[in-house]
Amino acid sequence: MAFTEIGFLELLAILTQLGSFGVDPAPKTAPPAELLRYAPAQPDYIVYADLQSVLPNNYKALVSLPNKLKSPDTKAKVRQLIKQVEQVRQMAKGMINLDPVTDLESVTVFVKPDAKRGLEMLAVVRGKFTKTFLGRVATFAHAAMSNVAGSTALSLPGGKAMAAVDNKGSLLVGTPSWIKARLQPNWKPVKRPRNSTLGRAARVLRGKPFFAAISAPSAIAKRGVLRRTHGAGAFVRQVLTGHTFAQLSLAHNGISWTWADTTDKGYKQAIMASEGVLNVFRAMHYGTRGLVNFAFAAMGSYAGKNKVVDLLLKHQARLLKVVKQVTGNGRFRVRWQKNRRTHTVSVRAYAQRLSQVVPLSAVTPILGAMVFIARGHTSRSRMRRARRPHHGHHARGGMMAKPMVARPAHVDPRWIYRRVKRRHLHGGR
Repeated sequence: MAFTEIGFLELLAILTQLGSFGVDPAPKTAPPAELLRYAPAQPDYIVYADLQSVLPNNYKALVSLPNKLKSPDTKAKVRQLIKQVEQVRQMAKGMINLDPVTDLESVTVFVKPDAKRGLEMLAVVRGKFTKTFLGRVATFAHAAMSNVAGSTALSLPGGKAMAAVDNKGSLLVGTPSWIKARLQPNWKPVKRPRNSTLGRAARVLRGKPFFAAISAPSAIAKRGVLRRTHGAGAFVRQVLTGHTFAQLSLAHNGISWTWADTTDKGYKQAIMASEGVLNVFRAMHYGTRGLVNFAFAAMGSYAGKNKVVDLLLKHQARLLKVVKQVTGNGRFRVRWQKNRRTHTVSVRAYAQRLSQVVPLSAVTPILGAMVFIARGHTSRSRMRRARRPHHGHHARGGMMAKPMVARPAHVDPRWIYRRVKRRHLHGGR
């Protein structure tokens, strides 16, 4: 019986090799001064991803995966997947002279809304970009090229964004005025006072995370967030706007976060929320293992009565091994820093591996909540648009003309059938 395209046994064989994948425990990341070299003075948001900590090792593990599998069918299908990935890699090499696995080092994005100029942003992709890279891209995108302080720049469609490669081989994409200023020979990185956003960001990056998200919203940013989240829950709006500084970062051996609230009440709530998250993490490690053990114990009563149950019981030991790989014992260590004067709480939870701190079972409900919030916000936006009057037809004199024919109402045949059945076949019940 096959649960997926490659079959249950093949999927199980791959899952048992999850230990080969992961994050480089000794990343060779650039120092914070280099990662923040093009940062604006007071960015509202910073997002950072260390690609070299993730891409090369996992690609190497994927390529070597067939040698660790026993099933010939599994080997053939995994090799086919590797072949398709390698084709994309070789296509990138041929088209833009860039290897996405080995030539990309990191991505850092800076965002700063402005009351007059709107949303300004800059993405810095550190890597091995050549001087001919943008020329190759312009050929495919039919974009205009220009010269900025001796560097080749590419104006993206619409004129609101620009791309350029600096003299160190980094790709800059974002607001044209920002890029032009940073390509000038006299450009100097802005200062990073200890308690400034960039000073705090430097301390976060010094911990060598493979992912970090930093938020220090200004009054302009907060107004924009509140306007765009109109109708969302009070908790969501408080999380997005109720802090002066916040960060969430992931490393190969754990997770850390910082929350600097604007009030003492919010500071106490942050401590309580942090304790709750840590308790949930610990419980999910034991909970996941406990539920799986209980499930196998219950399935033993149905042995020989169901093919799926028999298949799971047959490979019980291997499945339990997979569960053990993606969970821990909940005994990870925690380091707290609390400062009531500044309403700041920092937490770092760590162990040997990230999966021993954040169980895989914790990711699913988080993603589900994000999808639920996004769908709810989308639905409310659609309802607001539906209530707005249409301005497609105008009468003479500038007044809106009313449609001559009313739009027919939606008719649901299933609802009519149930209504008739209930009224005429069940005595009007």
